[in-house]
Amino acid sequence: MHYTIKIEDSNPVAKSIVSMLKELSREYEFMSVHPEEAHVEENIANELDARYDFVVKNPNEGDSWEEEKKRLLLLQIS
Repeated sequence: MHYTIKIEDSNPVAKSIVSMLKELSREYEFMSVHPEEAHVEENIANELDARYDFVVKNPNEGDSWEEEKKRLLLLQIS
């Protein structure tokens, strides 16, 4: 029987637990720890690549994060 435990390593305690489990897996051969790979559909990956390439080639297009953040905050207030 296999067990799957999912741990989001988004905070220090979670990272500590993952580290401890990795250390235990080195000591006990019946145990293993494998990070889950994020799966991105090919069409989404292609779209992200295209958008990234556009930003790299056109750095003056669009707004900065600060400008966009300000705009979003103003929308939230109204």
